[in-house]
Amino acid sequence: NTFRWLGRIDNVINSGGIKIHADYLEEKIDRILHETGIGNRLFITSITDAEFGEIAVLIIEGSIDQDTIHQTLREKLKKFEVPKKILVVEKFTETATQKIDKIATRSRIL
Repeated sequence: NTFRWLGRIDNVINSGGIKIHADYLEEKIDRILHETGIGNRLFITSITDAEFGEIAVLIIEGSIDQDTIHQTLREKLKKFEVPKKILVVEKFTETATQKIDKIATRSRIL
């Protein structure tokens, strides 16, 4: 009689038949990183992949060690939740209202 809202259907990444809800995963990763003292802004997107169809990509703002982030996420997330790639960008592109412009940031770095 209940359901859990995981995010918009257009933010679902189909990676090797596993459905990854980008909005849900963003929140989960943000929580994990805040617990370890990392408060950088981030978002999840996807890129096409020959083997899996799509893979999850974590894009994080600022100066940060990708290996540390990747190791932390491997320890705290389920195997299929760990982003296959982590990209660091100095500054996100923002909308006029200072929100992250995910599409512009993504197209700028991918």
